[in-house]
Amino acid sequence: MSDQLASTLRDLLFEHLNEDELATLCGAVGLDYAQLPGEGKFGKTRELVRAATSRDKLRLLAARTRDLRPELTEILAAAMPAPPATDAAGGAQPLAGLSVATLRRYLVPAVIALAILLCVGAALASGLFAPPGPRGGVPTIVAPVSATGAPTAAVPPVATAQGAVPVATLIVPAAPTRQSPPAPTGAPAPAASATVPASVGTPVPAPTMMTTPGVVITETPDAPVAPGSPDPARTVVELNTQLIEFYTGRLDGAALTQFWREGPRQSVLTFAESPLLKLLGLTPQARVDSLDVQMKYVKDPLVTQKGDNRAIVESREYWRYANTKTSRVLCETRNYVYRMAFENGRYVVDTFQGELIDTRCAE
Repeated sequence: MSDQLASTLRDLLFEHLNEDELATLCGAVGLDYAQLPGEGKFGKTRELVRAATSRDKLRLLAARTRDLRPELTEILAAAMPAPPATDAAGGAQPLAGLSVATLRRYLVPAVIALAILLCVGAALASGLFAPPGPRGGVPTIVAPVSATGAPTAAVPPVATAQGAVPVATLIVPAAPTRQSPPAPTGAPAPAASATVPASVGTPVPAPTMMTTPGVVITETPDAPVAPGSPDPARTVVELNTQLIEFYTGRLDGAALTQFWREGPRQSVLTFAESPLLKLLGLTPQARVDSLDVQMKYVKDPLVTQKGDNRAIVESREYWRYANTKTSRVLCETRNYVYRMAFENGRYVVDTFQGELIDTRCAE
């Protein structure tokens, strides 16, 4: 099947890609188009597939071809070799279309989650997680049970301007019953007991000592985008203006963090440092004086989706890169989709895609 993939790739690259695209594809898989043996487009295509096969990069070459030309996805998928299936001794025998490794990958977390749920349910049923009483609030004292066994009245919640405040119940155990000797005649009467019968219903005043209410820590949600915040479509215009300054050497890669998260920023850096300069025959030091970059919008940036802290912007852009010393020119027209996030008061690119539409230069 790998021979079929190599043959399919060779035919597709020769029929659907021009030499500039082949050079870009070489850079994407770590090969130098100019160093490939063979003459003409057919010879270069044949050697590109052969080099990718010998370096175990055939699948990577297929993936990069699919990125460059999405319309070839189905043809490449049909030629892609299927993973080998072994018998039960090998441990990878497919079961209903899934290997044992795949089943283990999904079933083990599910079994663990089920076991956790069962343990939590059992603990709740046995009262392990039953709270001892309301957390926080004003503590009060519940009077002990009287010697006659009559229950006492509980203290109601304390009313405040904001409503009833839940009280934390402090249980005072009943003192053991002790038979008191009869008082002698003429002796003063004993002090009244602190026990409050349930029939009276008079609450015991709360003690002066206060407990610190429990603090519930919750995750702070993302703050919604404030009215009048930056427009994501305008942000795309600004970041493309910044890209021209970066490509021509007037800004360094660190400046891109203003509009790009780290993942997409690395993609831009890779394109600028490898395929672009190689295709134009430039060095990083020479691009300040010799690289000319122009762009225009075939379709202006348009916000197609927008929600809390998220937005999607689509545009069609024409880019022209030229070596002013040798007159070598590279042109691309692409449909771009920018998925953006709102953070620290501005929109930044979270991910982006660029579908190649045309490689002709509009002079």
